[in-house]
Amino acid sequence: GMPLEGMEELDFFDSSSSTVVNEHGKLPGENNLFVTGWIKRGPTGIIGTNIMDAKDTVKSVMNYLETSVPVAGVESQGRDGLNDHLGAHDVKVVDWNQFLRIVSAEIDTTRLRSEAQPREKILAVSEMLNAAQR
Repeated sequence: GMPLEGMEELDFFDSSSSTVVNEHGKLPGENNLFVTGWIKRGPTGIIGTNIMDAKDTVKSVMNYLETSVPVAGVESQGRDGLNDHLGAHDVKVVDWNQFLRIVSAEIDTTRLRSEAQPREKILAVSEMLNAAQR
């Protein structure tokens, strides 16, 4: 992994392991920053490893939400607030049904290179978004 722009001065990136310093996915200090996957533990493991790793990080997120003190003057707007924020920043959101359409496109037998292949992953974001809309 590589640090995102601006991470260098935060001193969270460990260049020797190409990971972000964390404890169960939570970055150190008073922040709401979390990581999962290879940037959390390094380029190791398989899909099952990633699932367990993500569950560990989600547990940390849930613990953080249960124990953190709300920021003064900031009112939580829940899902509607998140949707408004993402929309205002032109973030393309894929919901569960759209995700299932992407999976369906990936397992379409016309995409596979062999009968033994379970799926052909879509790598281009634009192609994923097109599949999500079908």
